[in-house]
Order: sequence, then structure tokens, then C-alpha cells
Amino acid sequence: MYDAKTQKWSEKPDESGLIKYIQKWHELGARLIGGCCQTSPEFIRQLSEILKTKI
Repeated sequence: MYDAKTQKWSEKPDESGLIKYIQKWHELGARLIGGCCQTSPEFIRQLSEILKTKI
């Protein structure tokens, strides 16, 4: 999580929480879904696999 006061990352983000939203975002019309700083290659692989089933 990013702490805006200290301008530092306090811990590694929990990517598993984001995975469950990918399908919903796609259903709502999102067509560009990706990562940001501290996104892991594993998250991008899972994202790709989920979206391949939707296209």
C-alpha cells in the first residue's frame, strides 16, 4: 500500500484481491486493464488468462 504522507510503499500489494475484479471491470466496459508500479509478472499472466476467455 502506498502511504501518501511518507511517500513510500508500506507493503507489497495483495494482487489476489484485484484478480476478482477483472471480470467485473470487463463486463462494465473496460477494455484496457493492466498494472502499475509493483505489479508482478504473475498478476499480468493471470490478467491475460482471464481476459483471453472473454475475447
